[in-house]
Amino acid sequence: MANRNYDAKVGAAQDAPPPETRASDDDDSDAQSIGHQRMLLPRAALLIAVPALSVALFVSFIDQTGVSTAVPGVSAALATGAATPWIGASFLIASTAFQLVNGRLSDIFGRKNCLLLCLGLVALGDLLAGFAQTKEQLFAFRAVAGVGGGAVNSIVMIIVSDVTTLENRGKYQAM
Repeated sequence: MANRNYDAKVGAAQDAPPPETRASDDDDSDAQSIGHQRMLLPRAALLIAVPALSVALFVSFIDQTGVSTAVPGVSAALATGAATPWIGASFLIASTAFQLVNGRLSDIFGRKNCLLLCLGLVALGDLLAGFAQTKEQLFAFRAVAGVGGGAVNSIVMIIVSDVTTLENRGKYQAM
């Protein structure tokens, strides 16, 4: 009797495909979904979504680099002295530090919600930095904008990856 059960189990195991080739509809793991994306957009929708995402990415890039033109005037007005490089560095450090968690947060709360929240953080951080009275406030508000800016960079690339095919992804990310 024991041999019969053993043989039945072995036979069943031999008939079943290896675990890495079995795919279930409810499995969302990356290994199972590569090449079988679930959120592809039609071409007409892509022609609207990709330029809108590009504008969001452009805003983030301008925020990262555009402040350099205002640094001489801002550093003189706030007497930043030797701390002047922190105007740009506070943004970039915060941006880099928070890029790692943004992908997971967008999985939990949704891509659109996170993108809109992060664009709001960029706007709020920049607005507050514009009204900063001390160099410490300026550095802190630039860091707030950096958190949002880093997230915008990550989430835009994630969204483009979600809505395009693997074959066309490079073309749309290059736009």
